[in-house]
Amino acid sequence: MLTYSAIALFFLVLFVRRKNIKTFSMLAFSAALVSYMKVNAVLFLAIMFIGYFILDYKSISKTIKENAKVLKNGYSNTTALFILLMFAISITPEIVYANSQYYQGSYIYAGSTVPDTCNILPSMTASSTLNLRNFEYNLCANAYFWFNYYQSQYVIQPIFFTILAIIGAISMLFNKRKELAFLALWFVTFFVIYTAFYAGSVVFGINWRFMLSLIAPVCIAGGYGCASLITLANSIFKKLTKKIKQLKNSNLAASAATFVILLLIFYSTYATIPFVGVNPANLPQAGDARYYENFVLNQSSAIPSNCIVYSYDPTLFFLVNRSALQMSYIQNKTVFANVSKQYSCQVVDYGYWCYTPNSFCPSLNSPLGLKPIITSTYSPLAKTFGFSYLTNASARQ
Repeated sequence: MLTYSAIALFFLVLFVRRKNIKTFSMLAFSAALVSYMKVNAVLFLAIMFIGYFILDYKSISKTIKENAKVLKNGYSNTTALFILLMFAISITPEIVYANSQYYQGSYIYAGSTVPDTCNILPSMTASSTLNLRNFEYNLCANAYFWFNYYQSQYVIQPIFFTILAIIGAISMLFNKRKELAFLALWFVTFFVIYTAFYAGSVVFGINWRFMLSLIAPVCIAGGYGCASLITLANSIFKKLTKKIKQLKNSNLAASAATFVILLLIFYSTYATIPFVGVNPANLPQAGDARYYENFVLNQSSAIPSNCIVYSYDPTLFFLVNRSALQMSYIQNKTVFANVSKQYSCQVVDYGYWCYTPNSFCPSLNSPLGLKPIITSTYSPLAKTFGFSYLTNASARQ
């Protein structure tokens, strides 16, 4: 999402400046593409829409007048209407899916323990996927992350990059307020959503990956921070040397400041190598997770093609041409009943996530009458992965 959101932002800025068919088409389809990166990435469409008016703002009357003209020209242009139609068609499936996930997907919060990352309150049992209580419990971890507080846990954010972003945000208050407002909207929207998500803390499993949605605006602010420091150094140098003719037009200070900043960026990046350069097989989760992944990719042919698989990781089964649903749907009686009508063969994937603390996999065998198709054991941790037929579907209806 980091890369695609940056590309979409580039085309947004381009459209704000040029407002022609070419830039509109590039903006529309880059925004559509980024909406498919995550379920909640559809929020980025709203951010881009609001962001357009923020970045294009001149005055209320002038902004309304100019954009009314753009709309009038667009509605009379068949190419623009065709692009808009294609955009609507391309994002509709993702919006429908995101809506269904919001109303029907539990994201397996039931029974999950949410620790208070501020270490003030005792841990709690999640009561819903998103709520303010989750936000309160996850807030400290997601704030500390930006100051590299969890480096020892392989959750890394070089503090120098955060400092540059803070400097950039402060400098933008004086001469780039529209841009700052847009970056703030982008950052705050995803920060609030992820922090309010029961599993949205950077120290909840491997969910620091959610911060990738926030890295782009922080990097952009950091870029402004770099420019501000270089400009400041150059300004101070010229004031101190204004009486020295040989240095009157010198860019020595700017060059020196640029070199120092690049050196610090290089060092900050280099310092993370011992953490990001670790062999994945040596990470605590890697061995069994990769064993399970290979098991699915190599053994899923044992599952008949007319079956549907309930799995914590349905994407893996899509790669091997098997129908699959998120495991949580097996607990939704309405969805389960509809699936049972469509598929005569249903399979449960007892995979990597079935061995996590809040998994309900162990409780499935007795009521559903699971019949093994194929199994394989990861010897170092004695974890047995496998696919099983669901023989008693009526138990869930």
